[in-house]
Parts: sequence; C-alpha cells; structure tokens
Amino acid sequence: MDNTELKNKIKLLEEYKKVVDVGAIVSKTNLTGKITYINDQFCKISGYPRDELIGSSHNIVRHPNIPVDVYGDLWSTINRKSYWKERLKSCQGWLNLLYYGNNYTYHG
Repeated sequence: MDNTELKNKIKLLEEYKKVVDVGAIVSKTNLTGKITYINDQFCKISGYPRDELIGSSHNIVRHPNIPVDVYGDLWSTINRKSYWKERLKSCQGWLNLLYYGNNYTYHG
C-alpha cells in the first residue's frame, strides 16, 4: 500500500467515525471498565462533562435499579467477543444498547 492509498483509507475511516459520532452514543473502556473514550452524544445522554467521565468507572452512568447480575452477563458476553443487546435504564432514562467488545452503541 502506498502513502496516498493509506491517506485515503485514513480519511475514509475518519469520515465513518464522524457519521457514527453523530448518529450513535459511543463509549470505550479498558479491561477494568474505566472509560477511555466517549463521544459528544454520550456526554449529552449521560449528563456528565467529558473530563468527569474519562478515567471513571463505567458504573458512573449505571442506574441503581438495574440488578448487578445484568452487568455480570454483559461483561461475560462481551469478553467472549459476542454481542450483548438489551434495553437498560440509565440515570437519564431508558436506552436500547448494543455492546460488542469494549464498545457500546445506543440504538433509539
């Protein structure tokens, strides 16, 4: 792959990222559940500023009425590189979530 082809592929990936960031709520965590990336939509739906979310446990946005075993199932599933899809209540209301790996996407 030459340099021009690589630049074109990077540009295309950046365009895809923009589309995802506008149309979905995205967060990324490390293996211990600490948030390493969030998009603007995630900040908006969570009600937290970016600087308060980055480095925090993903539990910061967890609604207290959701049983702990639901999250055990979520982490067990995504650690196997399988999809986990569920409707969960957050502190801001109900969300339809699709998790894969250490990423999740909101589907309205």
